Amino acid sequence: NDDPDARYAIVNHTYKNSPAQKAGIERGDIIIKINGIPLNKDNIGQLQDAASPELTVAKWNKTQFVDYREIERMEKEEMYLDPIVTTSIIEKGTHKIGYMYYSDFISIRSGMREPLRDLNNNVEWFAGRGVTDFILDLRTNGGGTPDAARHLCSLLAPRSDVEAKSVICSNVYPD
Repeated sequence: NDDPDARYAIVNHTYKNSPAQKAGIERGDIIIKINGIPLNKDNIGQLQDAASPELTVAKWNKTQFVDYREIERMEKEEMYLDPIVTTSIIEKGTHKIGYMYYSDFISIRSGMREPLRDLNNNVEWFAGRGVTDFILDLRTNGGGTPDAARHLCSLLAPRSDVEAKSVICSNVYPD
């Protein structure tokens, strides 16, 4: 699109049982219209503010938009957005690899106890299944508060490794 005011919104993920997930919106979808009007610098804010928007979404195939879909009105609802989007265990040889997709470092001091409880419960769930290695997926994590990040590190890193100043984290970037 040659329009300098044109805007698009790429869906990083949808939360379980959210209006977006129920409507069929999925990771990688690109929102190109709201209420029949192409997204632009003047109306992109409606994606957050609209009570029940109609959306047009598509996929990108590296040269053009394809697979256009119309999303009927989604009703806005208040919900708890669990920052733990996905967990799984991958078995590879003698390794049991825990995987957690973590979307947000929500402050422990915010008064919301659900993220802390859910984080503790998930780490205990991994430990109870004999996980030997761990992948923490932060690709779409926009950051958050240091207290939440410290808490997560304290749950995952063995105290002896922290005290010995061992490497407890490394970054691996895909090609």
